[in-house]
Amino acid sequence: ERLLGLRGADIAAPDLSSPARELAGSVMTEGDAEEAEIAFDDPRFGPRRFEFEFRPLRSAEGVVGVLVRSSESTNRRMHARTLQLQSRLLECMSDAVLVVDAQRTIRYANLACESLFGYRPGQLTGEPVSVLGTTFPAYLDCARQAAAEDAPGQPTTLTLDSAGGAPPRVVRCRTSLLYFDDQRHDLVVLNAVTELLR
Repeated sequence: ERLLGLRGADIAAPDLSSPARELAGSVMTEGDAEEAEIAFDDPRFGPRRFEFEFRPLRSAEGVVGVLVRSSESTNRRMHARTLQLQSRLLECMSDAVLVVDAQRTIRYANLACESLFGYRPGQLTGEPVSVLGTTFPAYLDCARQAAAEDAPGQPTTLTLDSAGGAPPRVVRCRTSLLYFDDQRHDLVVLNAVTELLR
């Protein structure tokens, strides 16, 4: 209640309140709703962003006020940028990265993984892990069993199936557990070592 009766300039930084007042004035004059995102440098907290929604309040005499809804989007934007960076890093990795859910469905495969198994970008996501042949699904089962029993020494080197008479490919695998959306997932990193072994 301490905010009641105060001007916007008295409760917010000028770089935020000034453009907000201009937009509110435009809504009062024109009677059209407006949406905007305002960025400014907060002297205490650094760069911040706010999303605003301005709606005209009408009576029989016309527009008599403006309803303003605002929410800070700083953290959401930073989180989105972080996810974008992580996604780009995964796509640029030379190692193959694969995420498989508890139902043995592939939830993520980076470009190196799709290339390793002979698929085009985006083809593996949503497919059952059985499309990757017989060797890798068998390895995944062993890795899951070892994790359930907390047993060391799960297999780390595989010879993958090859189609069309191509020479076999040898990879080293590392598997980790991930939990998100209240479900268990397996994160598998495969490093092709065929040429290294040769």
